[in-house]
Amino acid sequence: GTPPPYPAYPTNFCQYMGITPAWMETAPHGGAPMGSLIWRAALGIIAGFAKTVLVVCTDNRESRFSRGGVVSYIAAHNFDTEYEYPYGPLVPSAFALMAQRHMHEYGTTSEQLASVAVAARKWARLHPKALMKQPLSIEDVLNSRLISSPLHLLDICLVTDGGGAMVITSAERAKDFSRKPVYVRGFGECGESQNITYFSSYTEPHLIKIATGQALRMAKLGIDDIDIAYPYDPSTFNAMWALEDMGFCKKGEGGAFVSGGNIEPGGKLPVNTHGGLLSYSHPGISGGFLGAIEAVRQLRGECGERQVKGARTAITHQMGGFYTMGVTVLGNTPS
Repeated sequence: GTPPPYPAYPTNFCQYMGITPAWMETAPHGGAPMGSLIWRAALGIIAGFAKTVLVVCTDNRESRFSRGGVVSYIAAHNFDTEYEYPYGPLVPSAFALMAQRHMHEYGTTSEQLASVAVAARKWARLHPKALMKQPLSIEDVLNSRLISSPLHLLDICLVTDGGGAMVITSAERAKDFSRKPVYVRGFGECGESQNITYFSSYTEPHLIKIATGQALRMAKLGIDDIDIAYPYDPSTFNAMWALEDMGFCKKGEGGAFVSGGNIEPGGKLPVNTHGGLLSYSHPGISGGFLGAIEAVRQLRGECGERQVKGARTAITHQMGGFYTMGVTVLGNTPS
């Protein structure tokens, strides 16, 4: 039958695993909740609700839906029933509107957007579990089927099955573990709307600025102190957009920043070192969580051929809901 609007996933998980935790929580705001649950777990430990928290998310988005099922699900859940749904937009349509506006105001090009996909593929080719390993060029992206102008097929994320899990505990208790801990240094979250109709600006998403500012202030760091970035990349535009508003480059300069090898292996700013949603995997709402897991592995020095040497800090960004932004700063030292 049709599941309820908010399925009781925590209790389902407890049932399957045979556990009775003292504290459970879920966050149903699109692609952003897994980042949110990292800091909710941290706050729960600080508040004494728990000593150790398991954050887990899986989604069989690929095998669960037919192509038509994905279309109907997205249309029914992500768009305003009065101003958007009757006209048949899908999520790429919304991203394309924002990309078109950015191109109009700042001269961003399709070639620059394509460079995001090329960089993601270069990172994915270094990851043994990434789904997309074929070499990719800017021409390949531009020659792929146009989905919603200016976004081509290879400008848009995968749809896959998958998931991830993370164990969060206190810094004191983590000292007893055999593996090197990674610390939650700061976090921020900001939401505005469920629908693009009500979004205040297509080119200046102040939500990302607010959430990033919150996270960096808590971490007592500046954006220049960040070694690796994990912007949410459901499309090439979204990744560029987030890098601008997190502060890695000035507004309107994102296109130039992401091109020329800056975000590729060996570049100025390593970005989505696992390959991101574009080339690694995109299992629904847990997609952005995979970036946080990769950040932990990088800060532990466990990434082999794709390891960023000397990485001490990382910033992760998730978007969902439709327009909820979450940012987390991680570090390999507590301060």
